[in-house]
Amino acid sequence: MIDTKHSLHSLFFMAAIGLGLFPATWAEAAGVRGGGISIEPFAQINSIKTKVRDKDDPTKETEVIRERKTVGLRVSLGLGRLFKLQASGGTNTTKHTTKQQDAVDEYEEIDYKADLDMGTDSPDKEIKITEIQRRATASLVLDPSFKIFILRARAGATAIQREMTKEAVGENTVTLITPWTYKPTATVGAGIKIGSKMHFIAEYGYFFYAFPKTQPFEQELTVSYGVNF
Repeated sequence: MIDTKHSLHSLFFMAAIGLGLFPATWAEAAGVRGGGISIEPFAQINSIKTKVRDKDDPTKETEVIRERKTVGLRVSLGLGRLFKLQASGGTNTTKHTTKQQDAVDEYEEIDYKADLDMGTDSPDKEIKITEIQRRATASLVLDPSFKIFILRARAGATAIQREMTKEAVGENTVTLITPWTYKPTATVGAGIKIGSKMHFIAEYGYFFYAFPKTQPFEQELTVSYGVNF
């Protein structure tokens, strides 16, 4: 089990808190031109493909897209006119029902049978799996701003902790909380300014959960509304 006192996810959350506490004048006092604080509530759809065996022909597999809706908050600190340091945190919850024989972790990180104490004697038995994901991201952002429009490119690392609960008739409920894992992410986006202090941005990105392999990956579509201080 990872010692959370020394794990990287603590740094991500500390960065978010620290950026939120320091006023914009801190950046100017430190000699960073264009520094400032930006706060962005965001909503994100995460989609990932997984393979499920055909119930009529177990030798065949079909691709199923599972989606998660993550909501959270981002805090950014400007580093000059082009770059920002950004920290964010959010959660999502999903529920799905499947047969024991078809139960598979789309991230290929969890062995349902071993980690969730799933039986194998009734392959057609239905089970309910509820998953809560806690996500924290630290990024370096290239954020050039024009008169009305904003372009954005972001690269960083995302930490995820998963809490999974398995329920089935006649079986004990089992809950598994995984250690935090850390994988790279990258996004591109564009937005518009709304006055001098607000902006709206839409981004498309990738979460490379199989790193160092670039595939498979989880796609991210994010919309955020920001306020600058």
